[in-house]
Amino acid sequence: MIPFPRTQSHKVTKSHPQDLDAPLRMAAQCKIVAYQQQYADNQNISFLPAIVSTSTRMHGEFLGLLFLQAHRETQAHFIAAGISSQNINPEALRFKRAAF
Repeated sequence: MIPFPRTQSHKVTKSHPQDLDAPLRMAAQCKIVAYQQQYADNQNISFLPAIVSTSTRMHGEFLGLLFLQAHRETQAHFIAAGISSQNINPEALRFKRAAF
């Protein structure tokens, strides 16, 4: 394997240093505008922009959707195991939800 030649260090500048979520919100707004008419024409489907940055930041609405899905899967797991939701240890619930 041939190594890449070393070059000058590249200084990374943030586009919005005071608001790290601004690029996520802007990208989400662009997607909403781009697909708005298609989803308005079809009332049987919903739209939520799934925006994730390369630094692992997620748009809040997408992150909320992931949390809700993990919570539902966790509840279904405990119900299938025959464990009542009142008897679930909060720590066990949190760790199982994180696994999902």
